[in-house]
Amino acid sequence: MTHLTSTTRILFRRPERIRLADILLCVVGLLAAGILILRYGGFAESALPLGLTFDTLETAEYIVVAWLIVDRCYRFYLASDRKAFCKVYWLDLLFLAAFAICLLWLVAGGNGEPGNFLAAAQTYLLLVLGLRAVNANQRLAASGIPTSWMFIGSFALLCLIGSALLMLPAAIRPEHYESWSYLDSLFTATSATCVTGLVVVDTGTFFTPLGQGIILTMIQLGAIGLMLFGAILAFLTGKSMSMRSSETFGEMLGQDQIGGVVRVMRYVIFTTLIAEAIGAAMLYPMFRESLDAFGQPLSASAALGHAVFHSVSAFCNAGFALYETNLAGPLASHWQILGVIAPLIVLGGLGFIVLRDVLPWLSWQLRHHVLRRSTSNLPPRFSLHTKLVLVATLVLIVFGAVATAGLNECSNNPEWAKLSASEKFGASLFQSVTTRTAGFNTIDMDQMPDSAKFIFCGLMTIGGSPGGTAGGMKTITVVILVLAVLALLRRRSGPEAFGRTLPAGLIHRALTLATIYLALLATTTLLLSAMLPDEQFIDVMFEASSACGTVGLSTGVTTRLTPGAELVITFAMFLGRLGPLTLIFALAPRKRAADYIYPEEPVAVC
Repeated sequence: MTHLTSTTRILFRRPERIRLADILLCVVGLLAAGILILRYGGFAESALPLGLTFDTLETAEYIVVAWLIVDRCYRFYLASDRKAFCKVYWLDLLFLAAFAICLLWLVAGGNGEPGNFLAAAQTYLLLVLGLRAVNANQRLAASGIPTSWMFIGSFALLCLIGSALLMLPAAIRPEHYESWSYLDSLFTATSATCVTGLVVVDTGTFFTPLGQGIILTMIQLGAIGLMLFGAILAFLTGKSMSMRSSETFGEMLGQDQIGGVVRVMRYVIFTTLIAEAIGAAMLYPMFRESLDAFGQPLSASAALGHAVFHSVSAFCNAGFALYETNLAGPLASHWQILGVIAPLIVLGGLGFIVLRDVLPWLSWQLRHHVLRRSTSNLPPRFSLHTKLVLVATLVLIVFGAVATAGLNECSNNPEWAKLSASEKFGASLFQSVTTRTAGFNTIDMDQMPDSAKFIFCGLMTIGGSPGGTAGGMKTITVVILVLAVLALLRRRSGPEAFGRTLPAGLIHRALTLATIYLALLATTTLLLSAMLPDEQFIDVMFEASSACGTVGLSTGVTTRLTPGAELVITFAMFLGRLGPLTLIFALAPRKRAADYIYPEEPVAVC
């Protein structure tokens, strides 16, 4: 039996016909999308497929618009309650009225280009289909398909769509289009979707503003998650969420309480947008005074675009930059690098679970100590998860900064020696922050001593924290393993922290995750070593650590990858973003938990 929404059943006399109209509208919508891509994707008429011409495409545009008008008229005819129909489809009717006025204006000899109105009509049709995709996203979440498979499928779909869009001539600067291959496009799309930052070409000089916008969109959707983004759109458009949908999205967000899923999703989107907007506003003055990737002064609009791009890239821990040297060079001397980019990276890497504890605490501190308006004498309490993440993050940042400075000083790195004391402090602190998660760099990674590269491999393997935009093994996993070792040395029954005992199941999960992740890292390193025999092993391991941890740092190996090595890195980034456990849960057979245990028998460990 076909699925029909309650709205369709109530509004229309023949709902089964509406179902057929929906299918035809989707087909016409896909046709409209293809026409828009061919017309405005930068293709030359001689390069159009199937012998098409721009005149043929224009005729097809009229057919698409005519079908949209016929579809809405047909729905109005089938409506059982015309007044209710107008309330539900008021935006459609408003658009059709505006479109009719525009056509009458053109017929009467008014100024204007018909193609612009046709493009606007098709764009509107795509928006209508987008809203229908939101409904489909809700139904998919409630379908009972395992969450792990939906998570994998949404990321794979986003990578494929992004790679196709990056093949458009309008996305690539003309002088580079002939050298652009689909493998490079897939690599770049995967790197953006998985918020990694590894690039085979310079983002600022290779892509047009359209291409950079596509990359930015994939970074944002990849950080939030395509299905979660669809759920957020459903919430914003007033769609209700079933119990099964809430359970599915709760698993994606790590939210146990189903009733709080919508609240968590709302918190995620608003926190993300507010943080990125504040970051962009603070970065704007730096780019207004800077040059672009071609050495030309940035206009106000271009500076704003650069600010938004780097703010989103920083908060999402993507590491994409619009400069060939990333953030090294003249930009490294600006205070915004350490004062804006670094905090955005830390906030994105902490995870939304921690931010939900930290931000109310900061708000209480502000009201209580500054504004003197606090309604409570006690600040909000941190959960054990938040405490462990904050301590681990602080320890890793300090350790990374000290190790970066110390190892570069001991190795007599000539590039490091050129920096002043304050520049060395800023570079070591920023690199410690960005190495675990983001992939930005203010110093040349290729000039780093092997000892520092090895430390960086460890930091990239640890990565960020759960529930955020960072990759890696995750700080909590490492903390649990360290606490388990300390508990054994202290002869305690289990790992303890801040007056709490961690459940034994967490130790098993942490051990499983660490084992699978290290196996992924070892396999990636082994394959790259075999495919890149001319590269130093430490550089190959650095590249593998960066890909599996979705970091984005590179010693230059990325630009010298063979096609086979490029595919290995692509899969490593994809698996690193999903998390090894997600893939294992998806592939493992779904069995009932055993209701029995075997007798215990010890074995020799040492």
